[in-house]
Amino acid sequence: MADEWRVLVARTTTGEIVGDIRASDVPRFERRISDPGSYSVDVFLGTGANTAADLHEFTETGRYSWIVAYGDHICQAGPVWTWQFSDEERKLSVSGSNVSSLFDKRILRNPHGHTAITDPSEDLILRDLSVRGLVAELVRANLAQRGYQLPITIPDAEPGPESITYYGYDLATVWDRMTDLAERDDGPEVDFAPEFVDGGRKIRWRLEIGGPLLGDQKTPEVWDYGSVVGPIDTDVDGATTPASRVWVKGAGEGRTLLTGVAEDPALPAAGVPGIDLVDTTHAAEQRQDLLDSYARAALESQRRPASRWETTLRIATGRRGSEVSAALGTWSLGDAPLIAVDGHPWVPAAHYRRRVVSFADSSPTELRIDLQPVP
Repeated sequence: MADEWRVLVARTTTGEIVGDIRASDVPRFERRISDPGSYSVDVFLGTGANTAADLHEFTETGRYSWIVAYGDHICQAGPVWTWQFSDEERKLSVSGSNVSSLFDKRILRNPHGHTAITDPSEDLILRDLSVRGLVAELVRANLAQRGYQLPITIPDAEPGPESITYYGYDLATVWDRMTDLAERDDGPEVDFAPEFVDGGRKIRWRLEIGGPLLGDQKTPEVWDYGSVVGPIDTDVDGATTPASRVWVKGAGEGRTLLTGVAEDPALPAAGVPGIDLVDTTHAAEQRQDLLDSYARAALESQRRPASRWETTLRIATGRRGSEVSAALGTWSLGDAPLIAVDGHPWVPAAHYRRRVVSFADSSPTELRIDLQPVP
């Protein structure tokens, strides 16, 4: 089919596509690494196939997922969470996020638990897996519960040295535990990538787990500034960087407090004033090796000021085919194409390898993308 923006509706638990929505404008969305992202669609009531009866059903929160697609490529899809209707404008505004947002609303427990959440049968015990394998098994265990199935393709368990017990009585969400794993030293990035299956009659989400990064860091793709890539805005946030020492607070208090620590003595030696960073997000952690791993990861991420480029990316060619583009499907979230810059008033002329860490709507033929240096 011709590439154009379209909005579809699917049943969340089966992925079966049951509706086609005529949006009033280009749907708004954002897709970001290790983040549920969002979407928002405006619909004028009574336009084309947009009947009140259908929309009343299709806006049932959680039960239905809306799909933002460009041609045959899905940019964002997941459950509806909020909607608003304006009587004066006869406009319905529907918002939601990726299917991964459900895991922030689900408690991690053993799917075969059979009594109170404090009973040992509710604990999830994982053995002899890699960190990537742990991520996959967290999702698999959650979907194994009765009534919790979702159309998600999960990679096979990857063996490794990791063993861990997740206690049901912690009442932690699946997303919290996935985030814990991602924040380790060399913790993996994740993405729940939506895709059409069964000839376009259904949608599935594919769990992608980085190793630790998502995407191709050495892709041969070259995007030229001024043609494929639009104006480049740059910013650097160095408010807490470069950090020379990181502490991570664990379980305990006072003299019994467990802490992880990581330090980079090279920075003060090079004349950079020392900056300390304290991470308090792992206050229940009792394993010293994990606290140290969190500290090393935080030190690495704060070793240099956060540098970001924001620009637009052309995804469609002109009517005469004279304009080049980076069509959807030729690159993925996390890829690091070479950005060929020449003639920018601030960025020196050169080829820069930058990762696509997020993409969002911009115009009928362009996306807005965030680019960051390859770690």
